[in-house]
Amino acid sequence: MKKVLTILPFLNLCIFFAYSQTPVDTSSRIRVYTPNGSNNSSYNSEESYKWALKTDVVPMISGEFPLIGEFKVAKRLSTEFSAGITYDLNLLGSDLFPAELDRMPNDYYYIDAENSGTSTAFRLALKFYPSKYESAIEGWFVGLQLMNKNLVRTYIGEDNPLLADEKFKRTRTGAAIIVGKQVVWDSNVFGEFFFGIGIVRINYSIPAISTIDESILRVNNSKVTPNILVGYRFGFGN
Repeated sequence: MKKVLTILPFLNLCIFFAYSQTPVDTSSRIRVYTPNGSNNSSYNSEESYKWALKTDVVPMISGEFPLIGEFKVAKRLSTEFSAGITYDLNLLGSDLFPAELDRMPNDYYYIDAENSGTSTAFRLALKFYPSKYESAIEGWFVGLQLMNKNLVRTYIGEDNPLLADEKFKRTRTGAAIIVGKQVVWDSNVFGEFFFGIGIVRINYSIPAISTIDESILRVNNSKVTPNILVGYRFGFGN
């Protein structure tokens, strides 16, 4: 009996020591316990980023030079608006719309417009940031982007005097689902990449010349095609 009484305190001490050495799962995220007993993440709306001003280098390859503003509207939601100048680089020439040339009315012909012109491009997006440990506008996101992009080419007098005031126009209007990630580096520098897929309607407006009386007829055609988007953006915010 004395041996049992002697061992019991020793066992209690061992059990206490074992519990005290049990590793506790700690997180780098601070948890805040509210008076009602629930715990929340350390998200602080006062310290999160609320806006960013960026540009996208990928559309510049095709002649679009955008200025992009993104604004936080809720903890995990942001809206984004882009306005830019387009400059049709005419990289593909008439090969960009061969089917449209085949639809020219009888007794009319078309002269390719080889001079680049300027126009506008606009994009609007709603972005959702799903991570519970981040707040808009940082981290992975999924969103919906709407776009309207105009491309213009002009003629010079040597092409044909009748076309001196005419323009070849292409308008791209569409929607796409985008997925990407936005990160913030030192000094509030933003970086973003995304990938998207959607559809786009391309409207062509082509001036044609009559072989009979040299009058100008504007031929309008359109087609719907799949659209793949890739973006790499950088800028700053706060």
